[in-house]
Amino acid sequence: MATTDAATLSASVEPTFGVRRKSRTNFQLAKQRFFRQKLAVLGLVLVVLFLLCALLAPLIAPTGYADANLMDANKFPSREFPFGTDTIGHDMVSRVIYGIRTSMVVAFSAVALACLIGVPLGLGAGLKGGWLDFIVLRVVEIMTALPGTLTVLGSFGASVAVLVLTIFSNPGRSSDCA
Repeated sequence: MATTDAATLSASVEPTFGVRRKSRTNFQLAKQRFFRQKLAVLGLVLVVLFLLCALLAPLIAPTGYADANLMDANKFPSREFPFGTDTIGHDMVSRVIYGIRTSMVVAFSAVALACLIGVPLGLGAGLKGGWLDFIVLRVVEIMTALPGTLTVLGSFGASVAVLVLTIFSNPGRSSDCA
């Protein structure tokens, strides 16, 4: 009887050894969670479309950025000019398509600048602690207390670099602009 129990036991255990669960990496788990969120996927699709539009602007824009025709000045939206034209005769669709490039440069530059400054400061403050942590936290508190938009605009004037610094110094707060 002991042999039949051992045979039954080995037969019942054997198939479980053949089925081995494949372990998933943290990246695979994060990707699975990301693609479950419909709004996150929609945002990714929109960013990719804007990037493609910015990269392919010379190919998809009806006219060049600086091309103007005074005979077509101040045209209302029509089949020929979907967004109309300005007072000089620039096609507004082309201007918007080329404007996406500037928006992308400003957005990615602001994120890169924030990462280049914030990651080393955060790592230093978190790992070392002490006086470095105290100083970094005081600087961050000062940045959140002052209206960043006014400080940056008053210090540097208006340019693309100012837009990058303004977005960097004022993440998520639009109340300073009002």
